[in-house]
Amino acid sequence: MAANSELEVHYTEDGEIWTEVADLAGQVVSGFAELDGQLYALTHLGLARSGDGESFELVAAAPDDTVFSLVEVEGGYNADATAAITVYGDRLWFGSSNDGHLYVVE
Repeated sequence: MAANSELEVHYTEDGEIWTEVADLAGQVVSGFAELDGQLYALTHLGLARSGDGESFELVAAAPDDTVFSLVEVEGGYNADATAAITVYGDRLWFGSSNDGHLYVVE
């Protein structure tokens, strides 16, 4: 899946003022997880990490850009079929939206 300039991620500290996370612009973000004081975002490009919640860097590339991307269906995408990310046993685990694989960060 190619980047889409219409996709944006925003955060808020007060529930009223929202700020765009520029480093994640154009990416399909399936979810976030926190581990050891770092915030991780699972995107169609792979796993991105942030120490401040505003600046993200790609730390592990996806095997290809379909593994964690949206699932195509007739007429668009399945909004319920997304990749997943979680913390279990002090490790990050994430599952593919397209091929059934489960990944872990060692």
